[in-house]
Amino acid sequence: MLSKNWRGASVGTNWAGVNSFFAHALPTTGPGSRTAYLDHMRQRVQSDSVVVVSCSARDAGLRVLRIFIISTTHNYKSSGSQAVDDVESKEVGSYDDRILSLVDDLMVEANLVSLQISKARLQDNAEK
Repeated sequence: MLSKNWRGASVGTNWAGVNSFFAHALPTTGPGSRTAYLDHMRQRVQSDSVVVVSCSARDAGLRVLRIFIISTTHNYKSSGSQAVDDVESKEVGSYDDRILSLVDDLMVEANLVSLQISKARLQDNAEK
């Protein structure tokens, strides 16, 4: 754990992270896979000298991947992601838990690289 202070804030208590609407829907293998995405979080880029330093997520200060549980389209943002329906997209009381299975898989993979997952449930067009 880092113990340095940066501008008066303890880095050791920092829960810095990134947000993703589709990390759970990324492919399971290949260069654009969930594992590759998580490994990318483990790299730090120093912009002044454009030096890439490979380090653990904790050393880079990234500890949390915030995901949003919402439907995504195929190849969202050219990511190679699969299309995933929302948990309750067809009708009230009719559930498709495939998205939750994908989130479960992502949580296991994130745990292997010491990252925390923060989940948020979003409703798409809730006021229709």
